Amino acid sequence: METKVIKVEGMTCAHCQATVEEGLKELAGVSSASANFQSGEARVAFDQEQIQEEAIREKVRALGYQA
Repeated sequence: METKVIKVEGMTCAHCQATVEEGLKELAGVSSASANFQSGEARVAFDQEQIQEEAIREKVRALGYQA
């Protein structure tokens, strides 16, 4: 299990924060995700054998934010 802090640009409120968290938690291999719109970061714990960091970043972009 690995934990990464990913810079997420474009989160401006608690709703944005929840959108990022919920979207990342949907990914297979992600065990936990917490975002903070004030710091512009998301902390993601994931299994590298199931998902790569780039796929996590792609999900953030698909949700409408920059990663």
